[in-house]
Amino acid sequence: MSYKGALRLLGLGVAALLLGIAPAFLAPGEGYSWIVQTTSESAAQGASGAWVARLGFVTWGLTVLWFVADRSRLAQPVPRVALRMFGVLLMVVAACSHRHWLPSVPFDPVEDQLHSIAASLMGFVFVLALLALALSRSRPKGLRLLNAVGAVASIVLPALMAVLPEWAGLLQRSMFAIAFVWFGVQIVSSERSSHVS
Repeated sequence: MSYKGALRLLGLGVAALLLGIAPAFLAPGEGYSWIVQTTSESAAQGASGAWVARLGFVTWGLTVLWFVADRSRLAQPVPRVALRMFGVLLMVVAACSHRHWLPSVPFDPVEDQLHSIAASLMGFVFVLALLALALSRSRPKGLRLLNAVGAVASIVLPALMAVLPEWAGLLQRSMFAIAFVWFGVQIVSSERSSHVS
């Protein structure tokens, strides 16, 4: 594996770690539950320690942009542009934070709305990229299957979050875990194909 590939995997791992440990930096009195509250809420306006999750989103976004910047890694234009947008939107959700889960904490409704729009667009462009890759005949069969599974999970899990809000945090973390695995597989796969060529 090249040093760039290793650094991209490291960036992905650091982002996953930051988002995973972010709830530990919130004040116990705030009553955050990783099963109920989403990752976005661990970066919420007015939340103590929100910088950890925000840094996780930024790190993930920069890692994605770095991976997609190398055109040889992702030659098809639709997934390349969609994943570029995904990387930018990850940084937007870090900059424009979700409202606090406690109704008593004041928040900026415009910032909260911008966060919601960016998060929705993020899901849309990720599904678009995965579907385009799943339908591509130039991709290995195993990767096409992974793309299809990732796309379905990215549609079904947010729908379940709306129906089962008491499990929203766990469902979103499952969706993020699938996305992190997907990006990790893409990085490793692109490294192997560049070695072959």
